[in-house]
Amino acid sequence: RRANIVDLCSGFGYLGMFLAEMLDPKKVQNVILVDKQWPMFNQAAPLPHQINWDHIYGTAAVDGWKPDWPIRIFTRKVNIKEAAQLRQMEKHVFQKHAGPYVILAVHLCGTLSIKAVEMFNHHSTAATLCLKPCCLPEWQHVFTHDEWTVGGHRIPTREVCAKGKWKANRWIGPPRSHLRGKFSAWADHLCAAIDVSDAEKR
Repeated sequence: RRANIVDLCSGFGYLGMFLAEMLDPKKVQNVILVDKQWPMFNQAAPLPHQINWDHIYGTAAVDGWKPDWPIRIFTRKVNIKEAAQLRQMEKHVFQKHAGPYVILAVHLCGTLSIKAVEMFNHHSTAATLCLKPCCLPEWQHVFTHDEWTVGGHRIPTREVCAKGKWKANRWIGPPRSHLRGKFSAWADHLCAAIDVSDAEKR
């Protein structure tokens, strides 16, 4: 069966667009761009605070232009931190197309990486997870959780949360070089939380 690629927190969807042009349509049937900033699928036009999707769907109503993607690309408005929206995603993405699914999670900030691992663990049709964490979870999580349990693995918050954050493209907090050990621990814990055998992980 041809695969479906789910690009979490896709932003404008450049990675998905690149893959739609480069991959073999005989092996991939859909690229689904998931981001909370996309418009709803039934909206006539994006609102000012939303991502404009003309580069994905074209401007046929204005000038007749419509892109011809070798692999179909769809957008889906989902905030993966919201349980109700994840249930809608399960219905309208994972149950809509036959698997297998490839979940891309590139540069996911903080606890969004946990959501990506949980999504992969939850869906039997999810065959591949490509996860590249971005920033560490914020220190505030230490006051609400002693640990997170994901895929039967415990992640201690004090071991992976950082006192600092990005503000206006500027890092406010301890020198980033001092956080290298925490980031390594974060990556190791996320890898351990993926619910497949160690031999399958890379």
